[in-house]
Amino acid sequence: MHLLANFGSAADKGLGLFEDAVEGKTHVLMQREASGCFRLVRTAAIKHRKRINIAYHDCAAVYYHHANIEAFLAELQDKNRLLQAVYTGIKEKVFLGG
Repeated sequence: MHLLANFGSAADKGLGLFEDAVEGKTHVLMQREASGCFRLVRTAAIKHRKRINIAYHDCAAVYYHHANIEAFLAELQDKNRLLQAVYTGIKEKVFLGG
């Protein structure tokens, strides 16, 4: 289990570098909260936020259903902040690429 948790942390940092490169940012090594990819998955699957072993399942589910999630949220009129954050993140293709 520790190997999975450490791999998740390393993948998160690598995804942050990837996102910055795609967006054309020159990356200065600094502490960031999370990559956009991991932030999107944690927001979309908030009930499992603290369980790193569930994150891999959640990543797959969000990627598989991303078109459905985006279509559903696009039609939803009254989005709270959580749903708005998911909608904003799901439209970022670089987050899905991670």
